[in-house]
Amino acid sequence: MRLLTIFALTYLFYSIFFNFLKELSFILENHFHVYHFLLDHRIGGPHVYVDNFRQAMAGSIEAVVVTTGRGPMTEISLFNFRHFFYLLYPIEILLNICFIFFLVMTKKIKKKNAIFAVHGSANLAPIIAARILRMPLVWHLHETTSRFKSFVNFGKVLLNNSPHALAVVAKKSNVVYGLQNTAFLPGSVDPIFWSFEKVSSEEKQACKWLEKKESNKPLRLLAIGNLNPLKGMDILIDALGGISSSCHLKIVGASLATHQAYADCIYSKAADITNKKKSIKVEFLGWQDKTDVRALLASCDIFILPSRSEACPIVLLEAMSMQCTCLAADVGDVSLMLKSYTKSFVFAADSVSACQEAIENILRNPIEDFDKPSLIESHWQLNKVVDQTETLYRRVLFLGDHVRKKL
Repeated sequence: MRLLTIFALTYLFYSIFFNFLKELSFILENHFHVYHFLLDHRIGGPHVYVDNFRQAMAGSIEAVVVTTGRGPMTEISLFNFRHFFYLLYPIEILLNICFIFFLVMTKKIKKKNAIFAVHGSANLAPIIAARILRMPLVWHLHETTSRFKSFVNFGKVLLNNSPHALAVVAKKSNVVYGLQNTAFLPGSVDPIFWSFEKVSSEEKQACKWLEKKESNKPLRLLAIGNLNPLKGMDILIDALGGISSSCHLKIVGASLATHQAYADCIYSKAADITNKKKSIKVEFLGWQDKTDVRALLASCDIFILPSRSEACPIVLLEAMSMQCTCLAADVGDVSLMLKSYTKSFVFAADSVSACQEAIENILRNPIEDFDKPSLIESHWQLNKVVDQTETLYRRVLFLGDHVRKKL
């Protein structure tokens, strides 16, 4: 009887031990597919977020970008009706659920050793499809605005008792949406590429800023963001109207067909101000590749983020890594990101007077001393966030595999 007990305990120990090794091997070594579902085909913050991860994980993960509509990063395209009329979104969701089923049936989307990474609070079609297909899923929340709260609550109900994880790019999302037990996977920056030392004097000169005239050197202001109301470019341009100093503002970002009226308003505001004040120049550069953006950041005097809403703006991290003086509206995790960054000033969001006062404050009291912030080297460094993301994906993938075997 004693020998039988010893044998049973030994067998139980080795079973647990080998199962643990099997799980560990699955998590650390298994090559798998990640399907990144983005709710927009136009290049924006979530696309940069995905592209950074896709390039960094290329050796161990096969990443595929799925967008509604077709854009520069699209590898699989879904239906996009809401850009024609927003009330068509429910129909878009239903059709895209069916189309995702079709893609799985035709093996355009693999079901084995695969995970859905869904980006955006309102991106419901892949969440519903994943729930029905029993696909493991990681839901990345990129927003901090309360108008998406109903979508988040509905998505949480759908995902209950399924293999999934919630990830936020900004800690403020937890507060806005009342979330707990989420992974913090913020936007990140590669300090090797985004380095002031990487930019040559020729690249800076190619940016063609206004040159100094007599004793009046124009202030070189740079803002980056597509022309939609949430990015607040109208606030910045209105603020320039009250600045007495000479300024040259460059705005990097595409005008969007869905916000063409807003873009036209911005162009009109800029023309009015520059006609009234010859000391101010506003230049719209459209979309620029990251090498050109890096040169602009290296050659500007101030990077400014006038947004009405953000979560974890990657462009701010890029500006910090480039050692820019940063002025930013107090939205999302901006205050947290700039907490230990000495060359910065945070102003009230959605306020022309606060934006104007921030610019004037920097003009009166230029920030000369600079210590490279340690935050760029830790929480928001690309390598660290990539490691955390890959570990989370593998854990959720293993959970999904375990659930399927039990069914």
